[in-house]
Amino acid sequence: MLDDNLERAIALSRSGKKAEAREILKAILRSNPQNETAWLWFADTFPDNHNRIAVLEECLKHNPDSQAAQKRLATFKSEEAKTSTTIQLQKSGAQTIQIAQPKQPINKPLPARNLSQKPNIKQSIKIKQCPFCAEEIQDAAKVCRFCGRELPVRSRRSPAKSILAFFGTICLLVIIITASVMGTLYLNSTKKLPAIPFMPTPVPDPAKEYSQDIGPIVEKLNQWNSEYNAIADEWLEKPNILRGYNISLEIYYKDEEIINTLVDPLEILISDGQDILNVIGVVTPPDDIRSAHEQVVNCINKRIQFMQKVSLSISAWVPIEYIQSLSELSVCLAFNAAVTKLETYVNSSK
Repeated sequence: MLDDNLERAIALSRSGKKAEAREILKAILRSNPQNETAWLWFADTFPDNHNRIAVLEECLKHNPDSQAAQKRLATFKSEEAKTSTTIQLQKSGAQTIQIAQPKQPINKPLPARNLSQKPNIKQSIKIKQCPFCAEEIQDAAKVCRFCGRELPVRSRRSPAKSILAFFGTICLLVIIITASVMGTLYLNSTKKLPAIPFMPTPVPDPAKEYSQDIGPIVEKLNQWNSEYNAIADEWLEKPNILRGYNISLEIYYKDEEIINTLVDPLEILISDGQDILNVIGVVTPPDDIRSAHEQVVNCINKRIQFMQKVSLSISAWVPIEYIQSLSELSVCLAFNAAVTKLETYVNSSK
């Protein structure tokens, strides 16, 4: 794991602050000459190959098995060997590193250049950045001379070929789509379409629709009417019996026969009557059966209200106001005849 100073020096070198990184790496190498990583990054801080070669040679003295240093040293030596650079490490209490500066070039007058001559294009060198260490290297380089890593091979496909391939693909797709459309049109033109028969719009039949809605409930309506009449004939519409019940309440006597025989059947009739109303009460009847339909709905409502009063009075031991309640049932005088009309109408409309 790298220490903080080495990490800081590497960060400075990558950001282009080579001089600051060099000073930190010098201090690291004075205290630890075997630090291979510090030597490699120390060589990277120099702009010329002379100093880099000298640094790597010194690195191999302390780390003779370093393959990275050997690889970089061979690369630098093969590129340049013009200026000699020496690196001396003096070990007198604290090690110091001295770098010999390259000789200053002698200023000589440049020969006159013939402007009519065209420049040699081959002499221009393209530069690119290493994707690993961000240093500038030749575009044709296969190995980075700074970090020693092999560079990825880039595709050399020319732009002209790419454009031709793109337009070729577009043309091929257009040909395929056109051929498919033309083939489909040709096949459709040769087929004889079957004649579509004339289908008149059906006219709704209100009588038939009404019979379909009411038909399933007519049988249940007849059964409910029969059960109600059986209880009414024996109890509900017999004022003398209900008056006797009221008298028994006045002397604090509970008539168990009335309660057991009347309350439970009333609750069942009330529930069944409400189920019938949930169907017949929301159907719109045709004009020729409207009167009988409304008589049935009104009578069912009145009978349910009457049974609810009787059941509540008996359950609470409260006298029944049977005279007023019986008068409200006058709307049911034609109930049986109205049910018969509904049943006849439904059967005739099937």
